[in-house]
Amino acid sequence: MPVPLRWYNILALHLTGKSAKEISEATGCSLPMVYHVLGHKTIQHVRQQLLDKTQQEFEALFAKVVTNIREQLESTDPMVRLAAQQQWFKANGKFAGVKIDRQVNITAEQVVAQILNQGSRSEDVK
Repeated sequence: MPVPLRWYNILALHLTGKSAKEISEATGCSLPMVYHVLGHKTIQHVRQQLLDKTQQEFEALFAKVVTNIREQLESTDPMVRLAAQQQWFKANGKFAGVKIDRQVNITAEQVVAQILNQGSRSEDVK
């Protein structure tokens, strides 16, 4: 049995961080239906595949980010260097008393939501 397109829409809204209630309101589906769809094994499988792919893409960008910060640290512009230093310290938990517990697990959903939020903020700047 093919999966209804509406189910993929529910999944897409879920991956953007929408609550079940917000998804219900946006799609016109009842709240129990939203929970049913999100709990369905086919949708969970698709969700996991998407999150795995997003995680791979995120990890692939790591080297580029490090290279970019390294280049910024060597900039002749002192403001660019300062911003790069702050980014590096913050990422390493050494900035303004920020401590990063390396034992904390971040879910793939949180990574996706952060990426989507960053993408929407960068579009607002343009």
